[in-house]
Amino acid sequence: MNNDSEFVFSFDLVVDFVKRFKWRLFMFAFLSLAVVVLIAGTICILLPSHRYMTQEIEILLPIRGKDEARIYPSGKKFNRLDIVSPPILKKVYKNNQLEGILSYEDFQKSISVVNFSIDRALLDAEVASKLSKRNLTAADISNIEREYRNALAKIDSSIYRVVFANSSVPPVLSAKILNETILTWFKIYSLLEAEKLPVITVDTQIDATIAQDLKQSRFIALDRLQYYLDQLERLSGRLQLVQSDRKLTASTGESLEDIVSAMRYIKTYQLALLRQMVMADAGLQTSLDPMYVQSRLEHEQRQLNTLKTQHKMLLDSLAIMEKKGVEGSGGGKETEASLMLDSGVLNQLSAIFSRDASNNFRTMLAEQNLALASSIAKQEEAVSFYQEISSKMKKVSENTVTGNSAEFDQLFQGVLKNVINLGKTIAELKQLLTEDYLSSQSFYVPAGEAAWTQDPLISCKKLGGGAVAAWLLLNVIYGGLLFTGNYIGKKPEKK
Repeated sequence: MNNDSEFVFSFDLVVDFVKRFKWRLFMFAFLSLAVVVLIAGTICILLPSHRYMTQEIEILLPIRGKDEARIYPSGKKFNRLDIVSPPILKKVYKNNQLEGILSYEDFQKSISVVNFSIDRALLDAEVASKLSKRNLTAADISNIEREYRNALAKIDSSIYRVVFANSSVPPVLSAKILNETILTWFKIYSLLEAEKLPVITVDTQIDATIAQDLKQSRFIALDRLQYYLDQLERLSGRLQLVQSDRKLTASTGESLEDIVSAMRYIKTYQLALLRQMVMADAGLQTSLDPMYVQSRLEHEQRQLNTLKTQHKMLLDSLAIMEKKGVEGSGGGKETEASLMLDSGVLNQLSAIFSRDASNNFRTMLAEQNLALASSIAKQEEAVSFYQEISSKMKKVSENTVTGNSAEFDQLFQGVLKNVINLGKTIAELKQLLTEDYLSSQSFYVPAGEAAWTQDPLISCKKLGGGAVAAWLLLNVIYGGLLFTGNYIGKKPEKK
C-alpha cells in the first residue's frame, strides 16, 4: 500500500474541516433543530395524556387522642375514605344522572381522596433523593427514616385532595361532581356523626287516642296522658343536654326551661287533681277502672319482684368477690416483694393482673348495685301509687256518690289542650335546635377552586431531553459522514 494515500488524523485536520464546512454544519444544525422541535411538538400534542379534575379542601375537625386523629363531634375517627364512601357516591351518581355516561363501578373507581401537601411532596422528593444514593448503610437509612418521621409530624396534614379522573366526563361536570361529593359528605356525616340528637318520637295523634280511652275508662285516659308527658319530659331532658349554652325560644316566646316547668306543674297538680276526682267519685268510674287498676298494680309488682331478684343475685356476686378478695390478699405483699427474685415471674404477673381485673369487676358490680337500688325505689313508689288508688276506689264503691262528669271533662280537656300545645312547642324547639346545631358545624373549607389537570404519558422534561439528544446525535452523524466523505480515503486538497 502507498504511504501517501494513508489517512492520518490530526487536530489541524479538524480545524480545517470546520473552516471549510462551517456554513453547511450551521445550516444542518438549524434545520435539524427545527425538524426535531416540530416532531417533539407533534408528539406532545398527539400523545395521550392523563386528564383529571382536582379539588383541595382543608379538614377542620379537631385533633384528639394519643394518635392525634381527627374526630367527628360524635367521637368517631375521621377517615379520608368517608368522603367517597358508597352512600355519598351513590347519591352524587344519581343526582348528576351519570347512567348514560359511565357505569357506577367506573364512577366509583374514578374518584379518590389523598392526603396532599406541597411541603409533604417536597419532603418525599427530598427523602427519595437521599435514599437513591449508593453505598448507604443500615444506620444511614435508619437516620433518614427517623428524620422523615420527625419532619412529617411537623407538616400540616389537614389538606386533602379529591381527584376525579375520567376523560369521558366534561370538565365542567367533573368540577360539579367534586364539589357535590364534598358537600354531600358534609350533609350526611354532619347528621350521622353529630352529637347524638334526641330521637324520641311522640304520638302526634294523642288527642284522638285519648278520646277513645275516655270512652272506656278515665283512669286509662289519665295514664295515657301521664305516659305522654313522661315522653315529653325525656325528650326535653335530651334537648337540654344538646342545647348547652344556646339560647333558643319558640314562636310562643317559651324556652325549653319554661316547657319543663309547665310539664312538672301539670304532672304534680293537675293530673293529681283529676285522679283524686275519679277516686273520690264512683259516678266517674266505669266497670273497667277496678280491673285496669288491679292489672297495673300486678304488673308493677312483677316488675318490682324482677328487680329485687336481680338485686339479690348482684349482692350474692359481690359477696363471692369479696370472699375471694380476702382469701387472695394474704400473699399479696410476698408476691410483690419476691417478684424480681422468683423464677415464675410470668405466673406472678398473671396473678397481679387477675387481681386488677377482679377489682374492676367489683367496681362494676357496685355501680350496678346502686343503679338497681335506685330502680327498685322508683318501682316501689309505682306499686305504692296503684295500691293507694285501689284502696281508695274500694272505699268509695261502698258509698254511692253522684258523679259530675261535665266538670271533670272540662278540666281534663283543658289539661289535654295544654299538653298538646307543649308537645308542639317541644317539637318546634327540637327543630330549631337541630338546625342551629347543624349550621354551626364546619367540617371543612375549600383550599382553592377545582382545577383541570392534564399529565402527558411522557413528561415535557423527558421529551425535551430526548429531543436534545436526538438533535445532537443527528449533527454528530451528519458531521461524521461529511468528514468521512471529504477526508478519509483521499488526500485533502492543497491550497
